[in-house]
Amino acid sequence: MASFTLELRGYVSNVETFEYHLDTDYINSIEQTEVRGGAVDVALTVTHKSADILVLDMVCKGHLIVGCDRCLDDMMLLVDTCYHVTVKMQGEEFDDSADDVLVVPESLTKLDLGPMMRDTVLLSIPIVHSHPEGQCDAQMSQLLESMSVTSDELPVNNDDETDPRWDVLRELK
Repeated sequence: MASFTLELRGYVSNVETFEYHLDTDYINSIEQTEVRGGAVDVALTVTHKSADILVLDMVCKGHLIVGCDRCLDDMMLLVDTCYHVTVKMQGEEFDDSADDVLVVPESLTKLDLGPMMRDTVLLSIPIVHSHPEGQCDAQMSQLLESMSVTSDELPVNNDDETDPRWDVLRELK
């Protein structure tokens, strides 16, 4: 498994760049996701603001394979997202309560960026993902169409009829 650790100290220049590659195995390594395949390249720029403050700019580009919500067939989603976070090395505990600031213990020498990159990629997946109209699997679309119920076929709810069990309970009042 690839290493996504970042040294927090000891850089010579103020700006450093790194490149990482996330594959399906890594995306699904922490917990199983809806991702069936894909590859995402991450370009990371680290700017050293001071001895205890780093600014991380992540640009994630690639693709993911997920299931279509309509036909369940594989579909490709393009990933083109970024994430900006300031890392402050202060105190004794982690604090990730703010979206754009991560406080890490002063004693920490390395930071694992893998979960941060993975979450950034997974958050780029839209809630509803489906093929453009007309591009779903034709066979599955026909099967779903044949099994769907029209409003004419729905049972009519006749409010005049009551369930006899409720009538018995009403008598107890």
